[in-house]
Amino acid sequence: MGLKLPSAKRRNMKRIFYLFIFLFVSTAGSLEPNPFPHQAKKIETLASQVISGAAYLGTGAAFLSVSLLARMACTVSYFSPWHATLGNECLVLSHLTGSAAHYAFSQIGKKISYHPFASWEENRLGLAQIPAMTETEQKLLGFLERRFLAKCAGFYPFIVNHVAPIFGISVQTHPETQSIYARDPRRTASHTYLERVEKWKEVLPQPRSYPLVLTRPADLQEYFPFYFTLKSSDDFANVPRKTHSPIVLDLTEILKGESGETWLQAWESFQTAIPKTSHPYVLCVQKVEQDNVGGLRLLPFRSQSPQEIEKGYRYLLEWISFFGLTANRIELDRLLLPARPLIETTGSSQMTLSKQEREGHLRKLGQKWQLTHPQKTLMFRGTLSILEGLLEKVSDEHWTQVMRCPTQGALVERAFDRIEQELIEILEKDPKTRFFAIASELEKVHAEITVLLEIFSPYKAADFPVIYHEVLSTTPQALRPLASYSIHASGMTSMTGVLQAVKKMQGRAPYILFGENTYYECVTIGDHVTHCIPVEEATERDWQEVDLLLAQFNPALKRIYLTPTAYKVEPIVDMLQKAFATRGGKPLTLALDCTIDYIDSPRVGALLEAFQDEIESGLLNVVCYRSGLKFDLFGMDNYCGAPFYMIHSKAAHWAPFDALLDAPALVTDPLSVNWFCLAYKNAAPYLEQYRKHIFDNTRAVLDKIPPRLFQEGSRFRIVPFDHETDLSFFDIKITGPGHTIRGSTLAGGLLYLKCMEKGVPIFYRRSIGFYHSNFAMLFSDENATIRLTLGIDADEVPLFIEIFQLMDTMNGSPTELLIEKLVPKQ
Repeated sequence: MGLKLPSAKRRNMKRIFYLFIFLFVSTAGSLEPNPFPHQAKKIETLASQVISGAAYLGTGAAFLSVSLLARMACTVSYFSPWHATLGNECLVLSHLTGSAAHYAFSQIGKKISYHPFASWEENRLGLAQIPAMTETEQKLLGFLERRFLAKCAGFYPFIVNHVAPIFGISVQTHPETQSIYARDPRRTASHTYLERVEKWKEVLPQPRSYPLVLTRPADLQEYFPFYFTLKSSDDFANVPRKTHSPIVLDLTEILKGESGETWLQAWESFQTAIPKTSHPYVLCVQKVEQDNVGGLRLLPFRSQSPQEIEKGYRYLLEWISFFGLTANRIELDRLLLPARPLIETTGSSQMTLSKQEREGHLRKLGQKWQLTHPQKTLMFRGTLSILEGLLEKVSDEHWTQVMRCPTQGALVERAFDRIEQELIEILEKDPKTRFFAIASELEKVHAEITVLLEIFSPYKAADFPVIYHEVLSTTPQALRPLASYSIHASGMTSMTGVLQAVKKMQGRAPYILFGENTYYECVTIGDHVTHCIPVEEATERDWQEVDLLLAQFNPALKRIYLTPTAYKVEPIVDMLQKAFATRGGKPLTLALDCTIDYIDSPRVGALLEAFQDEIESGLLNVVCYRSGLKFDLFGMDNYCGAPFYMIHSKAAHWAPFDALLDAPALVTDPLSVNWFCLAYKNAAPYLEQYRKHIFDNTRAVLDKIPPRLFQEGSRFRIVPFDHETDLSFFDIKITGPGHTIRGSTLAGGLLYLKCMEKGVPIFYRRSIGFYHSNFAMLFSDENATIRLTLGIDADEVPLFIEIFQLMDTMNGSPTELLIEKLVPKQ
């Protein structure tokens, strides 16, 4: 299963959209700021102002031309049968491009009032003043510099650099930000990923042309279908010759300790011992590890063509990415930190505040918060709760020890000073200040919390199970002793562990059924292991044989190769009852994706209660996993983690699942462990309320959408949702001739322009659960799909209702109604 359009065509469709939202394709290179601002002496020079002015002038003229042509097309359509649809679309296009021209012209001669990397640059300069006398201290500073405002799924640079400022929206970002999923380099590898790969190659013994795939710092042998570790070339005789996928030969033991010419000689010797007929289906690799990041170095045979080498590299990269085993963004930030100058301590006796004084300051700041705005209050109070919990967790002895270290003490003092300053600035803002401006300031507070967590590291991996156990109050009392907990690197990592455990338990590839709401990536990796069967297509025999059932209560976006008629709550209880009625007492594992649900889910609690007997008797193992990358981070997207728990009896047949609790390839990094321990311990109610705001906002908009937008056959359509679902997104379908261009310019442009001109930031970012609204687009031969997710600010709900009402007019409303909605009354 996959997208029906080739990747090049999908990229072209996205370019159409970015052109529409002023990304200035023809002059983008001249507009793009230096991605490393400390290398530039001035943010804006006279020359750059002239170039920018010319770019805005050219762009404005282009949009004005499109606007006039679209208006002419609308006039011509009056004499056709398609005036109510095509004519209205032309009128909307004319309005949007006319507005775009206006905003572009308005920027001519204007100076850049802010720089999106200003906060990052300020932080870099501040860290450069911190004393560092040892290599460990230098690495700490280098890591904190890299981590500041780094995201797992970033922004498109053109959006934050050139589009957002037009509407007076300031977005502070990391210089390496890209709208790319860090955990999935098989799609598009980020600049960060590629740069770390090339830097690492410089110090490895293999030729630089040899491909390198970055992985978790662990042995991944058991996660490949055919992976063999050889200690000598003679071991190759024991490797099978006919397999359904490539054979990976790990030569680490054979080539260990070799470097330079001796490494090449050892590799040449091995190649000679392997028959050339084996080369097409064999991939030779050498494991490497550096700074707690793993890697697989592909070793090409002399006989292989560049195309064959690329094919082998793609296989490794895709397998590692599919199964969530790639190095996460935090691990990338630790890899090969550049050398920093030694800065000696000045020996000054500057007084530092005690832990108790810092606690007092936070209490006073909390008492000054008077706003009643629910979402602003949630973010402010939730952040304070995190800080107060951190200080409470750090013992006086640990505090004193850290503060006596010149480097760590200076970093802690600086972090708290900056946190207090940001909170004071938030308190001093006009009460009418938009939610996004408040959240943006809190982003910087959370960046400093990262500093504190990295230095104090008050939690260990063993703390999380205890904390998570207390949070999950809906688990039936009798089943609580049977529960076990962990935290993985990502939801896909959890899914990989489940597949591996079921495979070990059965001694064969698992038999898998999946429900309608199952996230498509879970099905994809299941299909890499075995064949997954949809529940609605399952036969009686399938229900008898199933080993693993994949399900999710609330719906996730269906991919474009599916045609959803409606989204609804998955009837998981019914599915389990059907399975147990036909299985004849064979054990079953339910892998329940809880990403789009509450942490302490009443639905999960009710399911556990309904099948308590089956769990206690050893018939059922319930595995609950969730991606914690957005909802559990207050939308900040700055850690990597997937809370995980399972409930089953102590029966021996469940023993393979024990490895999921601490397998090095699965568990997340220590910094992320500290965040999830701290957040679940001190801010779980706020995180639950954060989810509820997104669910409620989405439902509030859905309930006001014109009925025609839900009708099948509408050119612009929203797939309806059952009223029982907790909503987290809208699935917008655009069909008919030219749906790719119409989806990009009309639907995507309408969303983007209407939001931004009202001062409501919306960004093209993957994933869900950000505190701001975002969307992504998918294209197929049948339709264009826009997945829109709302942020937590309820004040934005009326705007999205207005946008959908305007979108509905393109389905055939009278032109007078469209004009009325396009031109607000004065």
